[in-house]
Amino acid sequence: MERRKERLFQIVTIVVTITMVAALAITGITYYNNHDNSPYKAGSGAGRKTASIAMGAERKISETAEEPLPFSEEEIAIMAKVLCGEADYEYVLSEAERSMVVWCILNRYDANLYGDKTIEEICLRPGNFAYKAENPISVKNYNLVIDVIQRWMREKAGEQDVGRTLPSEYLYFCSNLSIDDRHNYFYKFTEVVNGEKVWFGCEPLTDPYEEH
Repeated sequence: MERRKERLFQIVTIVVTITMVAALAITGITYYNNHDNSPYKAGSGAGRKTASIAMGAERKISETAEEPLPFSEEEIAIMAKVLCGEADYEYVLSEAERSMVVWCILNRYDANLYGDKTIEEICLRPGNFAYKAENPISVKNYNLVIDVIQRWMREKAGEQDVGRTLPSEYLYFCSNLSIDDRHNYFYKFTEVVNGEKVWFGCEPLTDPYEEH
């Protein structure tokens, strides 16, 4: 009888232990999905690592990048947040038109406008881009930023017709609410005193994303 009780006690102990381990494992997974490492959680600032970057976006880099990208993951995340604020795919449906926002950022980077030397300085300059730390980073926006950077890099290497959608001299854009709120209108300043706007409009130079 004593042996039977002892054996029963051992079985109960094992079952309880297994149940506790399983409960801890489930708790850990739930915590991961509901906190900073959740792939679809909105980001929380330029200085954060890429915990807020949507699942699959980082895979996109390794699958498509022919060489290392010149910008950090944090800088890419910043551009994706700007894209969310300025031309999110729910409002601006054309990928080519949305890509113009990223080209505008890179145009400023090349032009050293206002003396800004980093993507973070460019995108976080007050009153310029619709960057918000809490803007979510979708796979679609993140991948579009990567795509434009790769085209820009190929252009730097001397390749022609990379699919640039905005001329390099256009460094500004705004929406025109009197017409609609679905398009950004790009422009540059001439060398006239106080500046004179020369409009490019909202139609991209080409559409490298058009389905054939």
